[in-house]
Amino acid sequence: MTPCFPDGIRLRSQDLPLAGALNGALYWCDVKALKETRSFSPAGVRAVRFDDPLESIDIDTEADWQFAEQALRDTGVLR
Repeated sequence: MTPCFPDGIRLRSQDLPLAGALNGALYWCDVKALKETRSFSPAGVRAVRFDDPLESIDIDTEADWQFAEQALRDTGVLR
């Protein structure tokens, strides 16, 4: 792993710049670029930011699926 702040953190977390990380929820990549670079994040790639946690639910198990269904029912998205 590479530290985000190699000089150490000298600021409160609230004062740090916003940061994000790939979570595998969505990749949208030109097939030609993917084949040429063998990367999901070639130069010029743009990020998709999900502000609402319901927009990026990670489903790996049946319990995750059930949680997602209930969360969507609670918001009225799913009946």
